[in-house]
Amino acid sequence: MIAAYLEEVYPEPSLLGATPWENARVRALARIGDIYLINHTFTLAVQTRALAALTPVTTGNDGIVTWLGDQLVSGAKALDRMIGRDGFACLDRVTLADCALVPAIFFLENVLPGTGLADPIAANANVAAYWAAIQRQEPAARILVELHRGLEERRELIRSGAIEKVRAASRAAREAAERAPSA
Repeated sequence: MIAAYLEEVYPEPSLLGATPWENARVRALARIGDIYLINHTFTLAVQTRALAALTPVTTGNDGIVTWLGDQLVSGAKALDRMIGRDGFACLDRVTLADCALVPAIFFLENVLPGTGLADPIAANANVAAYWAAIQRQEPAARILVELHRGLEERRELIRSGAIEKVRAASRAAREAAERAPSA
């Protein structure tokens, strides 16, 4: 949704293609990133507390962790079959597909070390080549700097215990909103 918003607000240069076929390809790759990589990676991070740990931790959720790992492997394989071979997800330039895949692969790369699961990026040559190449593109490099900064801030909140205060405040605000009479 954010990418669609950006495309509408800043239509030049377009992050879509020039034809319906190209647009479908861009959107299909973005959906793989959103649904099959980032969603499963976030769920895996919650199940394993992988953002707090840089080495694997035992959680007691082995079945869920294995299932999510299998889903990530499947998503990476699908991406490997479809991804561009020229350093971009498709269309020889940055598109909405890259906008979805850069954060998806970033989180995959940064969550998996805390889970003990194998790296599906390295296991898929086209995805690995894409990841190495897209990081050298200036827009992606800027985003990655911010993602690394945000990840370190989050890890510090977790380490210090401050994250629990943030969660408690969020929970209290949500509960207050639910109790408030509707207009």
